[in-house]
Amino acid sequence: MSRDPDTIRKRRLGETFKAFWADERGSTAIEYSLIAGIIVLAIVGSVTAIGELLTSKLYEPVAAGFTGATGS
Repeated sequence: MSRDPDTIRKRRLGETFKAFWADERGSTAIEYSLIAGIIVLAIVGSVTAIGELLTSKLYEPVAAGFTGATGS
């Protein structure tokens, strides 16, 4: 076995990396957060599409009616 500090440091780093890679304690939380993120994106997309539809079908005609009624 070599007592070179760089060799020891590299070995410890390798052992730490292997232990980190094998640890699965946080994987469930990460999976749930990814699912929640996808759901949030779907909700934001739906709300945006509904908002654009309401603007074009409801708000603009009503606003035009008010503008025509006041003579502006």
